Amino acid sequence: MILKFVICSLVFCVTFLYTVNASEPVIDRSRLQTSIWLGMKYLCNAVNAKGRFAYCQHTDPNVKYPPGQYNIVRHAGTVYAMVEGLKYDPPAMYKTRLAAKYLVNHYLKELPAYPGCQAIISKPEDLEGNKQPEAKLGASALALCALTPLCKSQHGIVTLEQLRGLGKFLLKMQKPNGSSYSTLCMATDLLKGKNSLYYPGESALGLLKLNAIDPNEKWVTGAKKFLLFLAKRDKYAKDIPMDQWTIIATEELFRTAGDKLTDEERKLLSIHALQIANSYVFAQNLKSDDPKIFGSFVHAMTCPTATRLEGLVALRKFITNANAQKRLDHRIRYGLIYLMNAQILNGPLKGGFSRSTAPLPIEMNSPGYEQRMGEIRIDYVQHSISAMMNYMPYLQASKIKNKGL
Repeated sequence: MILKFVICSLVFCVTFLYTVNASEPVIDRSRLQTSIWLGMKYLCNAVNAKGRFAYCQHTDPNVKYPPGQYNIVRHAGTVYAMVEGLKYDPPAMYKTRLAAKYLVNHYLKELPAYPGCQAIISKPEDLEGNKQPEAKLGASALALCALTPLCKSQHGIVTLEQLRGLGKFLLKMQKPNGSSYSTLCMATDLLKGKNSLYYPGESALGLLKLNAIDPNEKWVTGAKKFLLFLAKRDKYAKDIPMDQWTIIATEELFRTAGDKLTDEERKLLSIHALQIANSYVFAQNLKSDDPKIFGSFVHAMTCPTATRLEGLVALRKFITNANAQKRLDHRIRYGLIYLMNAQILNGPLKGGFSRSTAPLPIEMNSPGYEQRMGEIRIDYVQHSISAMMNYMPYLQASKIKNKGL
């Protein structure tokens, strides 16, 4: 049974999704596709000959960033988005392969202390203060998401054994109750349990992606344990973490391995996804008269807007109530219109998304905010085009005019 009964019984939970008004936001499908293509071009241009990204750039050419520090978690997540984006920009395959090979050749290593396990291991020179190398759960999980579709390509980027090694590492990091360690210190082989918001959801998604090409009960069981732990932990919580990866992984689980769930597990995971969405939709700006703010989340910041849209689009995929779908579409479309209007359309940084599109009000002043408004990081672009790509199936094939664009 699909989630119809469960979701219909939970419709009261989605009354937060804003009452639909007479003037509905509409999006030009070809315009959204162009935005995806431009974002892919930006990411391709940011990949150098070795496969490493220009991690952070700025709309002010006088702002320069130190060349050393690098976030391999965001590198992996960006490769994942680029692989998904190849359907919109097939010529991007060359740069996507370069970035994927860089990830595998420079960061994917076997773990001597844990036979059969492989992980993405940070390098001291990438870290502030040259910290000890660590194997991070999130980087390995996103690498699994990114590399799995490339396993059977003819370019020899990654082997199935390497992917299985990543999957085994994720399971090694999981505790019996479904919670997890976040990092493995390479110098001491000690597992560290500091909580990281996104790692469990990313890990569940990575295991499910692996199961798609290497069906094995242990991958699905591990994914379920990650998600069920989070759902049980948050069941009676007042403040729910704003974690789009968990909604995305929940949708993936329902769609690809739903028969492995009991009705009670389905209900629990469905309620949790709704709880997460409920925790952040109120932050959407739908009252401002400023087009640089309207439709955004967290006051005109592109990346928080994009990540929340990713979660709402994933929720949209398994919500079956027509009224709830309409309310979700309402918020998602206004958010996507904001992102399309925020995208840089000219110059050497064409296709990028700067950190924010409007200054903070005086009462919200944050030191350094305005200096960073023009910052463009690869994850800002990654999340924006991912939200767009995942919503494309919900747009009419015919062209719909939108006056705001």
